[in-house]
Amino acid sequence: MSCRYLRNPGGVYLAVSDFSALLVSVWILYVPLGIATLLFVSNQIRDRRFRSRGTETGAVRKKRIRRGGNAVENVNCTYRPNPRLEVYRMVSSPKRAPRLGERFKVVFAPEKPTSAVSAQYLYSFESRIGSVVQGAFVLVAAVAVLLHTVVS
Repeated sequence: MSCRYLRNPGGVYLAVSDFSALLVSVWILYVPLGIATLLFVSNQIRDRRFRSRGTETGAVRKKRIRRGGNAVENVNCTYRPNPRLEVYRMVSSPKRAPRLGERFKVVFAPEKPTSAVSAQYLYSFESRIGSVVQGAFVLVAAVAVLLHTVVS
């Protein structure tokens, strides 16, 4: 096992093995992936609830809203969770944005009918990206533990 010598700003030389340098690199990846994983958890829980308990219904587009340039598009729509209640809600737009007055599918929560998401978003890869990031997080953690075991 070879060693490299790194000089820190204080002028002290440190001997760092190649494995230790690799381990530091893995931890540098681990921290941002961990933060990203935590950011996706609340959306994953919400989307999982919609998939398991949500009810799909038709919605009618009322107004298109563009926020942050053309990267994020939302539409205001109305849907009926039950015959006596009409809900006006903003949801993420399907990939082919519906025209004014056009129908598209939304999924709403029966326990809270005013909460809804676009069915196309809910069943797309976009809503499952958090799982991919969490998988990468676990993989990097496993590599870090393996490298730590090898170095020690």
